[in-house]
Amino acid sequence: MKKGCPICSHNEYETVIKLDESNQGRFINLSNKKYKGYLEEITPDFSKVKILRCSNCSHHWYAWKPNDRELINMYDKHVPERKKLLKTQKSKASKYIKRELIDLKKFIKKINPTLLDYGSGFGLWTSIAKDINFIVFAYEPSSNRLAKSKEINNHDINFINNLKDIAQKQIDLINIEQVLEHLPNPLGVLKELNYLSNTKTVVRIRVPNLAKCKEGKTLYKSWPFNDKSMHTLTPYAHLNGFTQSSLRISYSRAGFKPAYKFMFFYKPINLIRIVLGEYIKILETTTIYLIKK
Repeated sequence: MKKGCPICSHNEYETVIKLDESNQGRFINLSNKKYKGYLEEITPDFSKVKILRCSNCSHHWYAWKPNDRELINMYDKHVPERKKLLKTQKSKASKYIKRELIDLKKFIKKINPTLLDYGSGFGLWTSIAKDINFIVFAYEPSSNRLAKSKEINNHDINFINNLKDIAQKQIDLINIEQVLEHLPNPLGVLKELNYLSNTKTVVRIRVPNLAKCKEGKTLYKSWPFNDKSMHTLTPYAHLNGFTQSSLRISYSRAGFKPAYKFMFFYKPINLIRIVLGEYIKILETTTIYLIKK
């Protein structure tokens, strides 16, 4: 039976990228250089590797995906481009994160608000949140990244590997920073997070924006690897490619709506882009702040 778009369920889509003789060499190079050959190991048939594009919401997704265990193993085998962020890059990222968290804390109006950082990675958000008096819960499925995060951020951060552990907690803020694109079932995860939310919980999401990706018009031709930097739809790390439209449909189907009040007072430019981006492609944004419907 023909499957539709995993986001909007539309049944009309096309294959925009496939693994063939023209790009197999780049795929193998990516596998060897970044994943110690593991991509080849878990790919049963190169002909299965295809990226589809929905004709309704323009969402992009992999037709075939490795299983959950294989994906976790893949991340654990990943060889970072740099062992550490350059000092200037980390400083810039830290300033952005602190500004975001301070704005959200002001809106929540609590001295010690509770944060769930979903897909916390190496813990940059969690460590900054803790420094400005958030009560922090960090969820990270990769054992290697979790161990590294614990090593770096071992001061009063609650590391969890099962969301049921915090089902009874009052969660004020859920942060999903550059995570949904990695997930086999992003819509299912958003629905799960909806159960942890109440009407005052703010959910912050940011994903790569295909409308403004670094590859531009070469998005399909430059896949899967240019021998330098990871592709916006790199296999099998970014299993989903979001547009503003597909992200909007995702959070709406999961039971969320835009937090207009927060954006009006703290992120007015983002609010304008969300409204106008539905009509003017260059203004599209895939950063959104939400509350439960």
